Parts: sequence; C-alpha cells; structure tokens
Amino acid sequence: MFVLLLENGFSIQESLHVMIRSQSFSQELLTIMTEALSTGKSLAECFDLMGFTTQEVMQIQLAEVHGNLVEALQNISQQLTIMNQQTAELKKIISYPIVLLVFSSGMLLSMRYILLPQLLASDMVQADHWGIWVMRYSPIILGIGLLGMILVALIIQWYFKRKSILAKARFISRLPFVGSFYTLYQTSYFSLEWGKLFKEGFEMKQILSILVLLPNQTLMVALAQEINQGLQEGILLTDQLSHYSFLTPEFSLIVFQGEIKGRLGDELLIYQQLLMKKIVAKMEQTIRLIQPIVFVLIAVVIVAIYVAMFLPIYGNIGGMLE
Repeated sequence: MFVLLLENGFSIQESLHVMIRSQSFSQELLTIMTEALSTGKSLAECFDLMGFTTQEVMQIQLAEVHGNLVEALQNISQQLTIMNQQTAELKKIISYPIVLLVFSSGMLLSMRYILLPQLLASDMVQADHWGIWVMRYSPIILGIGLLGMILVALIIQWYFKRKSILAKARFISRLPFVGSFYTLYQTSYFSLEWGKLFKEGFEMKQILSILVLLPNQTLMVALAQEINQGLQEGILLTDQLSHYSFLTPEFSLIVFQGEIKGRLGDELLIYQQLLMKKIVAKMEQTIRLIQPIVFVLIAVVIVAIYVAMFLPIYGNIGGMLE
C-alpha cells in the first residue's frame, strides 16, 4: 500500500497518515517510522529501525541517491514476495525430515527403554543380534549425532566471526548447491543497484565514492572499498570483478562491454531481470528434485526401524521352529 500511495503522488508523510487511518499495517511500526521521520532521520534509517535487513536498508539508501524510491520499494516488495513463496515451499519439504527425525527418535527410545528389556527378559531374542545392538545404543548414537551437529554449527559460527564480509561471501559462493544460488542472488542485486546508478548518469568512480561513504558495512560497500583501492593501484575494474567468486563471470563481461557502448545501466538492469527468472526457475527445479528424495529417505528410515525391531524376533522364532 505504501508503494501504491507514493505512485499516486502522495508524499511519504501523507502515505503514512493514510496507512495509520486505514489501519492496514502494523500501527507500532508506522508510529516508529513517523516519529523517526519527525526527528529528521532518513527513510533508510527508518527502515533500519523497523527491522528490515541491512541489504534492504542499503537499497533505500541508494534510492535516496539516484531518486528512484518507488522503484526501489517495488523491487524490495517483489524480492520479498518471491523469497516468501520459495521459503514456504522449502519449509513444507524440510518439515518432513523434521517430523521423521522426531518420530524416529521417539520410536528408538521407546524400543530401547520399553520394548528391549521385555524382549531380553522373555528370551525371545538373542542379545548379540545386530538389531538388538541398534536398539541398545540408539540413545548414544542420537546424542553423538546431535552433539556433532551443534559442534559443527559452533565451528562455522566461530569461523565466520573471524572472516571479513568478502571472505564470507567467497566461502559461501564456493559451497556445493548453496553457492550457485548465492552467486546468482548477489549478482542480481549488484546488477540492479549498479544499473540504476549508471542509468542516472553516474560514473564508476562516483558510484564507488557513494558506496564507500554509506554507513552500513555490507558486501557491496566492502567490495566498493576494495575495488576503489585497486583502481588507485592501477588495476582495471573488469580484472578485479572477474576474481570475485560471488559474482558470475558474465557480470564483469557486461560491465566491460557496457562501458564501451555507453549503455551499461540498461544492460545491467536487463541482466538482473534474466537472473531473477533464472533464480526462480532454479528454485522450482530444486524443490521438484528434493521432494522425491525426501520421500525415499522417509521410507528407508521407517523400514530400517521396523527391521531392527522385528527381525530379531522373527529370527528367534525361526530358530525355535527348526
């Protein structure tokens, strides 16, 4: 609604008052934004106070530079819509393994502390059977697995704290599966924001000067600082861009060709649209691939639990019949 009001000629303050009267948005957030604007804070600072991400706040900061505020808000809304849709689909898929983990853990613990003592006491099973071993040591196996995941998470957190923003981006972009999505998304973001600035007539040195002065330390700001230093040392822009793994190889080529043709802004914006379509298509393809794999894993785990539970009993019964 905020974007719609701005499109129809309402000022920011007028749009906020309309939204407050219509009660179409969180009154608490609208109050925070209104009070912040009245104290002289910028729109980007208001979005920061409202809990938007650093990257989204930076898009507003750049919009205040190139003047396309409505377009920037539309892009943020579009990105949030796409991300929410894909996140909802992924949550549906991830919920299956979580439910399976809880169900399997409950079954194994019940077998260990309820069923196993009764089976051993009745001499219905052999104590050295592998199924009995699985039931007996399942709590230990589950505990080690849980501690292992916690340890890995702590190591990753410790590793990231010691690394710069650029080093983190390089690391994520090289991860299997996740890295390709991350690279496409970051390149799309860079193409969009740089494309807007180039289209408004800014030159590369001016854009870097603007980005370096931004208060929030984001990936784009860190990259601008490093590129700016490289240009001062005589390293060409395209040579620098080609060495960043979180940007696609085509990005540096488009920048090089666009600078020659003088239409870099238009080319980057078109490239950004192509990348967004590619991201959506890749996400949908990934979801279609993950679903059957998850169902197969669920079936395998359930069958394995039942085998571990009943095979010792059946084996003992067969031995008695012989």
